[in-house]
Amino acid sequence: MRESIFAKYFATVVAIISVCVILFSAIVLGSTKGQWIEDKDALLSKNVKIISSLYQNPSNYYGFEQLQIYGTIDAISEIIDSTIFLVDENGQCYYSVGEENNAPKNGYIINQGITLKATKGKYVETGDLSGALGERCFIVGYPIVINGAQNGVVFASIPLNQSNTYTTEIFKITL
Repeated sequence: MRESIFAKYFATVVAIISVCVILFSAIVLGSTKGQWIEDKDALLSKNVKIISSLYQNPSNYYGFEQLQIYGTIDAISEIIDSTIFLVDENGQCYYSVGEENNAPKNGYIINQGITLKATKGKYVETGDLSGALGERCFIVGYPIVINGAQNGVVFASIPLNQSNTYTTEIFKITL
């Protein structure tokens, strides 16, 4: 039986529309991962700089106000849904807050190379911080400077599996 001209054109139009939808979805999904990373970089960078600035006054670092700083760090961690931890100039973690299975324990020593890179300015990595974290994360670090001297690093991390959830939701929307 011969196909009608309508059937041929219909099949062609459906194929073209299907290819367009698939290409559109691929482009959207490709850009969302990058967008998620940019958003989290901006969010974490802003907050680690705020935490670092809390230590600009030396009395905050050594005095009674330290407990208030820890309370502020706890609140920031909760608000931005991230793990935040502080390390000294030797890379030893002395305070961490966030997901318990994804934060280095107090006393854990971060790789000295990572700490050194972070003390030179903003540090950005996608990984597990040389085994310090329980899973792959997007990590931002910023130095803590007191009276012009490096006195440690504040790190913030967000698990990469959050980006998978974000990408899945975007995928559902595009289809």
